[in-house]
Amino acid sequence: MKNTFIFDYDDTLAPNQCYYCDAKIEFQRYVRTKIGNKAPDVQAIINLHTEIDLELLKTMGLSRRRFPTSFSETFKQIAESRNYPYTEQELNEVYMLANAAFDINPGLEKGAEEVLDFLAAKGDELLLYTKGDKKIQQKKIDLNQLQKWFQPENIHIVDDKNSTDLEKIVGDRDKDRTYKVGNSIRSDINPALEAGIKVIYIPCETWAYEQQHNGIDASDPRIFVFNELTAIIKNYEGL
Repeated sequence: MKNTFIFDYDDTLAPNQCYYCDAKIEFQRYVRTKIGNKAPDVQAIINLHTEIDLELLKTMGLSRRRFPTSFSETFKQIAESRNYPYTEQELNEVYMLANAAFDINPGLEKGAEEVLDFLAAKGDELLLYTKGDKKIQQKKIDLNQLQKWFQPENIHIVDDKNSTDLEKIVGDRDKDRTYKVGNSIRSDINPALEAGIKVIYIPCETWAYEQQHNGIDASDPRIFVFNELTAIIKNYEGL
């Protein structure tokens, strides 16, 4: 009998958050360059940006505009608090610093192709369940030719992940032979457990939103924790 593996994309099959972090580093340098010794401490800049980004998430969701807008709003608030006469050009410059994170294509994680090839050779069914801006996610899927492993009808790009939608995707598949593979406890693991399927958790804490959870129950027999993607091959028979 075949198994079904429902893969997350960002930070599971391909690196992602590290490029947002790079943009944040450049943003902090920009703030200090412009505002000089009146600029806030680096940690204060990080904290303010996180607060603004999470607030914008409530109204803008995972649209492409949210992350760059959070840079502009953060710079604006810092500048106003320091009586720095910012310009529209500067707001646009920090916007573009964030925007650059979307245009990086690092390819897949080490071992991802090997794992997907292995599962496909086993005759298992592969699904992709990823969240984010649809155009951005589709671009990543196309650039990395994921259609090689995932049929178009098995690629699901959503604004957010939840157990209700996941149950619809699982449908009448055998839940004891269905696995959600992902790096986020909040977005991958918890919805999968609520939907009644098994999970393969490959830890990779990303941004503040995904860190809002209560951890996992390591004693739950439905949860497999692997430190790397290729561990799926090594532990396949024990799933």
